[in-house]
Amino acid sequence: QQKQSLEGLAPVIAGATSSPAAPPTAAAAAAAEEAATAASACSSPQYVFVNGQIWTANSQVPWASSISVDAATGEITHVGDAASSGSCTSPGSNSSNPATAGAAAACSSTYAGAAAAVSAGSTVLDLQGAFVMPGFVDPHVHLIFGGLSLSQVELRGVSSRQEVAARIAAAAAAAEDGAWLLGGGWSEANWGGEMPDASWIDEAAGSHPVFLTRMDYHMALVNTAALQQAGLMDAAGSGAGGGSVVVDRDPATGQPTGLLREHAMDLVRHLIPSPTVQQRRAALAAASAYLLARGVTSVGDVGWGVFGSGNDAWPDLEQVYDAAVAAGELPIR
Repeated sequence: QQKQSLEGLAPVIAGATSSPAAPPTAAAAAAAEEAATAASACSSPQYVFVNGQIWTANSQVPWASSISVDAATGEITHVGDAASSGSCTSPGSNSSNPATAGAAAACSSTYAGAAAAVSAGSTVLDLQGAFVMPGFVDPHVHLIFGGLSLSQVELRGVSSRQEVAARIAAAAAAAEDGAWLLGGGWSEANWGGEMPDASWIDEAAGSHPVFLTRMDYHMALVNTAALQQAGLMDAAGSGAGGGSVVVDRDPATGQPTGLLREHAMDLVRHLIPSPTVQQRRAALAAASAYLLARGVTSVGDVGWGVFGSGNDAWPDLEQVYDAAVAAGELPIR
């Protein structure tokens, strides 16, 4: 709806004054009038979308031109075809099945040509031929981690050392004193193949420790402040962890370069403060909005994985997801 509004396609409110900014098409106006005067099969206000190309994912009735959604619950209540009210069907039903024939007939009777019969106060929106389909389902996401990353330093597509430094400087200027600057997405391929080192970001970061993951999360760039906090500036050893964990060092000076590969990242990552409950709840909201704006309506959250401690899933369920459900603030499935 927001996208349609931004494009000047204002909705027509059944039983109310239509928007003067964007007059409805003749088909939508007729549908709105019929929907407002027909005997209502739904007592609650509805969003009725008409004049669209709607793929239903129902093999019996794969295409429709109108769809009705309960305004309170978001449940799809009816799907119909402006060309033939007889093709109207409830979502997922089989109109050729005798067991559902009655339901299909009832559905048909509630449509007056192009729209479901709806109560006054419902909204009828002309799709003007737009394509509609069921939401995408992504079965493997790190949802809260991803939501947090939306407010961090974004380095995807950055093509020069100077641009990396500029983005770190901007983040440092907005951060509290001494706060960690987190982000990533960089790839040396974007600036000719030279591997970055701590000197790229030390001046821009100031006193802030920095942790920036490569685009594949198998490597991180950190600054000198972060290396110092981790005790990795000792040229004699590899720092906490030891063993097979190797820290990249300059062969001339023996000092760490600031590049940490694979498990060497843990030598610094464990120092980064865990996000608070409030930050994780905000991350869920941000990630949900990001996904919905791209048509993703359902996800499988596989937890933090390598991005967390391994014990994050249960606290997230209790403190973030359950709280969002209880407050009615979980817009994705």
